[in-house]
Amino acid sequence: MNKLTNIQRVSQLMPPENGPIEKSWEITGEEAGDLVVVKFYEHPNEFSESDLESIPKLVQEIRNKIKKGTVMIIFGNINAGNERYKTGDTNRIYGKPNKNLSDPEQARVEAIENILSKSKICIDGHATRHPLQEGQEFSVIPSSHSSLDTFEIDINGITISASTIGAKLGHPILVHENSSNKHHPYAQYSDEFTFRNGGIGITMEDGSIHDPNFQRNTKGIISVLEATGSIKTRTLHETCQQAVFQTSQDIIAEGDSFQLTKVFKNWEKIKKDTPVASYYDETEDRLIIIRAQRDCYALFAREKSAIEYGQRAILLVTKY
Repeated sequence: MNKLTNIQRVSQLMPPENGPIEKSWEITGEEAGDLVVVKFYEHPNEFSESDLESIPKLVQEIRNKIKKGTVMIIFGNINAGNERYKTGDTNRIYGKPNKNLSDPEQARVEAIENILSKSKICIDGHATRHPLQEGQEFSVIPSSHSSLDTFEIDINGITISASTIGAKLGHPILVHENSSNKHHPYAQYSDEFTFRNGGIGITMEDGSIHDPNFQRNTKGIISVLEATGSIKTRTLHETCQQAVFQTSQDIIAEGDSFQLTKVFKNWEKIKKDTPVASYYDETEDRLIIIRAQRDCYALFAREKSAIEYGQRAILLVTKY
């Protein structure tokens, strides 16, 4: 007998599927309104045992409190088993034209795009590949949403900004430039795809895949749904302190000799002018040292100091 995948296991605890695509659940209120999408498992390896209970509990709470519009829960890449992906990273091809629809992963992205193009908000749940300490969780909003305070949408008769949604999630926010803006005409990430179709997209990095017991940020999701009028508001709820960061340096490996000066930890403080990486420039016949341009924090640090040519090595971020 074949062993169930993580997605199949958590699906067993969910109510019967009633959404427009496989592994999707649609919860609709009595009052007409707008669509909010909550997406999990774009990368199935970013899964914890706690999800077996946290996601079904989230769905049940939304069902009990739904008031206006529709909230849709979607599992992303259902074709990769327990791996990050099979044939290619699905969270790098949103909006890509002429997908190979004979590839189940690309066909799945196309199906999800049809839903996201109609949604006002997409919250995309992920986990980092680098270890995080407790309290180091963060959310990512594409820089295309800037200025966060002035980028607003109307949802369910309520005007809400990207910064307000980020604050409701309760994590520090990283404002990050989507690399597709430089290299691709299409959106690439699902949060950017949502923005390009008139909504707000935000990615939650809820913990680390190295921690089997990390908890999904279901309280933050409920706070967003309350703020948008999608579900009934709790009598008492905590206010969130907002901390917003933006990319100050996006360091990409410049050659085969590229390496970080050390193994940096996520959110590690780095002083201005600190050497961060080096590589040998054959055209200039010298070693190039890359230094921090200002006081900053490390993010998306790799577990190995040596980085392959062309890969993103590390992000340096500062307060927004």
